[in-house]
Amino acid sequence: MLLIRGKVSDESRNPINRWMTAAYTPVVRFVFEHRWKVVVAAVLTMVLTAAISLSPTEAELRKEDEFIERLTSNYSGHSGRGSGDL
Repeated sequence: MLLIRGKVSDESRNPINRWMTAAYTPVVRFVFEHRWKVVVAAVLTMVLTAAISLSPTEAELRKEDEFIERLTSNYSGHSGRGSGDL
C-alpha cells in the first residue's frame, strides 16, 4: 500500500479490470466444465513436449553418422567390427 497514492477506484468501475474479467470468465468457465479434458490435454502436451525435446535433431544424427564414417575409415579398410583388435 506504500506505492499506491490517491483514491483506489472500485474494480467494477475500472475499464481494464472489466475487460480482463470479461476475457477471463469464459476461459475459467470452460475449464471448470471440462476439467478432465483440460487435465488430459495438459498431460499430453507435456509428454509430447518432452518427447520432441529429447529426440535427436537431423543435425545431431548427421554428426553421428559422420563420426562413425570417420571412425571406421581411419582403420584403413578395417570396418571396426568383429575381431576387437585395433
